[in-house]
Amino acid sequence: MQAFPKNRIARVLGVMASIAVLASCASPEQAQVNRDARLAKQFPNPADRVGMYIMFQNNAEFMLTYLPSMVSQDVAVQRMDQWCVKAGLGRVATLGAPSSTAPFTATLGDGSRAEVRSINIKCLP
Repeated sequence: MQAFPKNRIARVLGVMASIAVLASCASPEQAQVNRDARLAKQFPNPADRVGMYIMFQNNAEFMLTYLPSMVSQDVAVQRMDQWCVKAGLGRVATLGAPSSTAPFTATLGDGSRAEVRSINIKCLP
């Protein structure tokens, strides 16, 4: 699989920075409610949302963040593959290097902290 070009990684990092700024404006509880609502629209099956943190879409390119303590990267990618097929975007064809963005710690709705990892995904027909 091919890695994303550096300019796309820079865009993704910019989006992550924007999210961090916006998230700091909301309480952890409200941020969790917002994430849960977004994930419910993206992954209607509650079982598919377990361990997922948030997904951002830019056409057929995605940044998927997940909680590695709850779900493996392989399972997260399988869920995205299913999502791509259901959305008519093909299959997961490209993954950015898992180390392209460092893991970060996020505050969850209950006030606990958890490691979050992100991967870059592209769906191709």
